[in-house]
Amino acid sequence: MASFDERTDLSSPAYSLTDSILGRVRGAARKERWGRTFLQIAWTAGPVTYLALQGGYYIGYGKSAPIQVFFYFAGYTVIAAVFALAVRFLYNMTRGSEKDADRLSLQRVFDLLPDRIIEVRDLQLSGLDPFGRKVLGVKYLLENPDAGAEAAATALMDLTGDKEIAAAMRDVEVYRRYGLMVRAQEKSTVLKEHLEQYRDFLASTSEEVSKLVWLRAAGMGPSRRLGRTRTRGFIGRVLAAAEADNLNLMSLVDVEEVCILVFEMICGRRYPYFKLRYYGDKTYTEAARRLSHTRREYRASVFVRNSRIRVLAERLYAASDEKKEGIRGEAKKGRKAIRRVLASFTQIRSARILQEMITEEMARLVTNFNPEKSGKSEIRRIRTLVELYRQLRRSVSRVEKNYQVFRGAWERYARVLEGRNSQVPVRLIKPGESGWGVGLHLRSIGLGHRETLPAARLIEERLEEFSLEHEESNIKANDQKELAVSLLQILERFIPLGETQVQRAIESTNSAYLTNLKRELSHAARESWGLSLVSGVASPVRESIHETLRGLIEFDRLQVREEDIPYLVERFSADPEYLKGLLFEGPGGWMPVFDLPEPPPVPPLPDYPSKAVRKSS
Repeated sequence: MASFDERTDLSSPAYSLTDSILGRVRGAARKERWGRTFLQIAWTAGPVTYLALQGGYYIGYGKSAPIQVFFYFAGYTVIAAVFALAVRFLYNMTRGSEKDADRLSLQRVFDLLPDRIIEVRDLQLSGLDPFGRKVLGVKYLLENPDAGAEAAATALMDLTGDKEIAAAMRDVEVYRRYGLMVRAQEKSTVLKEHLEQYRDFLASTSEEVSKLVWLRAAGMGPSRRLGRTRTRGFIGRVLAAAEADNLNLMSLVDVEEVCILVFEMICGRRYPYFKLRYYGDKTYTEAARRLSHTRREYRASVFVRNSRIRVLAERLYAASDEKKEGIRGEAKKGRKAIRRVLASFTQIRSARILQEMITEEMARLVTNFNPEKSGKSEIRRIRTLVELYRQLRRSVSRVEKNYQVFRGAWERYARVLEGRNSQVPVRLIKPGESGWGVGLHLRSIGLGHRETLPAARLIEERLEEFSLEHEESNIKANDQKELAVSLLQILERFIPLGETQVQRAIESTNSAYLTNLKRELSHAARESWGLSLVSGVASPVRESIHETLRGLIEFDRLQVREEDIPYLVERFSADPEYLKGLLFEGPGGWMPVFDLPEPPPVPPLPDYPSKAVRKSS
């Protein structure tokens, strides 16, 4: 047995290197099944070699092989097997240990990412006022497909303060979860009667929460298969924050979305999109490609504008001390109006309305701002708001410019089509067909099999660093934002996330409901749970093909024909009923008039005492 001198330094580099090499040797030795390996060598070198040699020799020479020849081939087989075993042993000592480390990294990512999602959600609640915390907490509870009767009842009790409504919701959920739908519907009728008095209150509080409440009241819960709607523009906001070194350009909602996206990517999810290819003469294809390009650029600038709107709206709604004057006191009325549109919703469906609210609110803030009566924190806050507003103005000017370019490209495309036979529409070109029209080519984005483990290793290193950095300190909002930026930059090494088409392909899909996060789950349980959640989300190819066809009909004058329906259904899982509805659209409803509304402008802010702000700060 080996012994060590008392003076041996177990932490010395030489000892660490020796221990590492011995550890690799032991690991490689454990991977080998020695009994089976030697049995395979003996079987191959003995009976197999003998029978094969005798048969081959007899076929070639018409007689049995000499025993010396058998010894030659048996020795050759044994030596070759020993060399193969040695090479495999060396591989397991080097590359094999790396693969084990990659698999361990993957397990750690499944372990650490859900914890980050929980922390981000809690931080989001801490950044809101008491009522905002109730609204967002209710949203998290009600959108969870696995939420039980108690969770649903707690959410209604927290939001309305009505014990009868909470009890009725509990009854509905109990019967629904046990599949007793007749009783669930009876209880649902009672619940709806009680909820009617809160209809206006729910509608004014949050569009998303109101939908969830009435869905639950009807005896239905969120579908795990359909998934959860993503927050539009989160990838662009996080990348913009990284490029500008300004974390104010993103929010904690974006951090949550990044963590969910990373989780899905590691689970192997892919995101479909369609690449368009135009066929025909040069005049048509150039005009069509120009139209597609300018439309894509316009859409990208609208995404950036909406991101600026959202960040600025969340900043205006940010919680601060009720007792302090300044921004909070002056903005209270406007912030309440903003909350009705913004609170807890995922997409800016009313960007024009929200933009007008922000414009009015910012004008009110700047007009009433008095730096002499404000503290340093409020002065910094007003400076941040003004800078974000200026960025919004710049993004809106880009939208206006791209709008005009898009309109010019559309008018040129319309002239090209009008110069042709008006009875010949743009048609869908299927594989093997010729003519002029547009072809659809399905593509997908995601981590490949060879990219998943390297990405997991990098992600695990960053998550471990984050855990060590905050082991004994409180995690703040900017810490989580920096983590999200790091995670997205890791993904960007493997996927071109900076491209608008890639961002739209990801953000147009629904995400998995990562809501049933339990810290006490084991590594294996979390891995199985994550894979099942992500794989259970329905493929978004159907929604993607519907959206693509709608755009081609609206802008490219595409006509869907009856013979196209079987191909679209079989190839892209399109809805036959939806396609039949498109048969009546196309050239008949297409007019050479650009009816896309012009984007609303953002006026400049009134003058405010910027010199006083700089002096005070």
